[in-house]
Amino acid sequence: MANTDGRRARTERSRDAVIDAMIDLVQNGQYPVTAEDVAQRAEVSMSSLFRYFDGLQELQLATIDRYLQRYATEFEITGYCEGDLPTRIASYVGSRLALYQKIEPMARLVRARAYEHQTLRDLLHRLRINHTYQAATHLRLGPETAEIVALITSFESWDQLTKDYLRTDAQILTIWSNALHGVLSDHELAHEMAIQTTRKVKSSE
Repeated sequence: MANTDGRRARTERSRDAVIDAMIDLVQNGQYPVTAEDVAQRAEVSMSSLFRYFDGLQELQLATIDRYLQRYATEFEITGYCEGDLPTRIASYVGSRLALYQKIEPMARLVRARAYEHQTLRDLLHRLRINHTYQAATHLRLGPETAEIVALITSFESWDQLTKDYLRTDAQILTIWSNALHGVLSDHELAHEMAIQTTRKVKSSE
């Protein structure tokens, strides 16, 4: 029994080493990552690697799952739901920008593979819905406005501004902040007008 437990523990350590090797290679900007690259980085044989995982796809999915666990706090918003609106906009935009700087390599891998794998498409969907939920709760928005905010500050937006328009992170911070102030100013004005209309209706009844 002790020998069995020992073998299982060694297998788990080796499996973890393979996943960590995959994460390190992706974070270092290497893509595509081959099984040979991972085996060499983890210092295991190719035969051992494929004993731990049933193919490269399973390794990729296990890697992304571990990655999300490791970087879970990066997806949180600093000062969540605290402060006045300008303060919340600043913390929201700053947190999104810091997140994309951190996860850029893995985010690209997920999006590149999502077209081929339903599991990754489902993961992207969940992440985008969570992004929208955070925008709604942190900035106190209705669903449609939260969706607009989520689109403005999405990874795809950051990627396009960075790669196509050659904007610096400081410039993106300003662009997003100005956009959100514009959207939310209109949102607050519309909300106030709705309240006033409701009051007038009630007073005339």
